[in-house]
Amino acid sequence: MSRIHTALALACVSLVALVPLALRVYAGAASVDRGTTVAANERVLRSLAHVKGSRRIAEHSYAIPRWGHEGGLVPTAGYRTELFLRLPRELPAAAIVAHYRGAVAAWRARGVKIEIAVVGRQARTYGVYVSQ
Repeated sequence: MSRIHTALALACVSLVALVPLALRVYAGAASVDRGTTVAANERVLRSLAHVKGSRRIAEHSYAIPRWGHEGGLVPTAGYRTELFLRLPRELPAAAIVAHYRGAVAAWRARGVKIEIAVVGRQARTYGVYVSQ
């Protein structure tokens, strides 16, 4: 009887070590492909007609976790790519947002989320965010 107890105890201990491994394999299998999704986001950003005279400052992509928590054991639901642009002179925030209104609606109909971020009433820099 003691050998059976020892064997069961060892089996349970080994299962504890396998749980994180199984979760990591699941997260990898259930996640979207980074390269494909980021490339699709960049295609959307290139297709947009940005405000005349604006130039790119920076671009960054990061994962969107499926359950709202980051980590290696959580599947990735998509990627968000952010592009920051600088204008030669300040423009009203409403004019910047209005410039993108038609493109945002057209891409939203295709299932792509685009957001425009402008801080203040007048802005010289702004951000365009694409999520898929």
